[in-house]
Amino acid sequence: SGGEPTRLTYDNTSIRGLSWTSDGKEIVFASRRAGSTYNLWKISTQGNGSQPERLTTADRDVYSPTISRLGNQLAYTQSMMDGNIWRIRSHSSKLQESLPLKLISSTQEDNGPQYSADGKRIVFASRRSGTFEIWVCDSDGSNPRPLTNIGGPLTGTPRWSPDGRQIAFDSWIEGNADIYVINADGGKPRRLTFDADEDITPSWSQDGRWVYFGCTRSGTMQIWKVPAEGGDAVQVTKQGG
Repeated sequence: SGGEPTRLTYDNTSIRGLSWTSDGKEIVFASRRAGSTYNLWKISTQGNGSQPERLTTADRDVYSPTISRLGNQLAYTQSMMDGNIWRIRSHSSKLQESLPLKLISSTQEDNGPQYSADGKRIVFASRRSGTFEIWVCDSDGSNPRPLTNIGGPLTGTPRWSPDGRQIAFDSWIEGNADIYVINADGGKPRRLTFDADEDITPSWSQDGRWVYFGCTRSGTMQIWKVPAEGGDAVQVTKQGG
């Protein structure tokens, strides 16, 4: 009937599809509000401050709900992604050695690998524990162990510091994407960025003094840098990055 929109959710996280119930009193929607996996939730359309009610507890993404006209049937999409990390030799005259080798795998998604500077370890992001966390393993893929135990928000893009002592990554721990640093042996992550915009995809300077990242705080996605020990961020690019 027109008028001002009424805000129903305050999660500041993406929503993948929604559907009205047959009586028009509630909306079913897909959200990551409880972790790194999309699940279905239901909320009143009255805008009375009510909290969403969880409908599914899947460990795979559930989204795009649709409800039948009678209201007694609900259909949705569930993805079954299983990403693995592979290795291939960059220079080899032997056919067998030049073939890709599945190096890091699980029944969940593993991605974002990077070798340490000495080549002895690999850091990567994995959802094998139920939510995305930062993991480290030996260079042959053995002895995987988690570095973080965030238990919910999307976390990834791990990157080694040049001296191999720290790892930078991005995470939605505080509701929006920020850059964090954690010791390579584990411990509590240290937050580097504090603005309300998305800060993503960290990368270290060669001397280890700066962490570069992508950010939208200037209105468009640009490259910024922040001191690795903490401090004010400085814009690097002006024409996009």
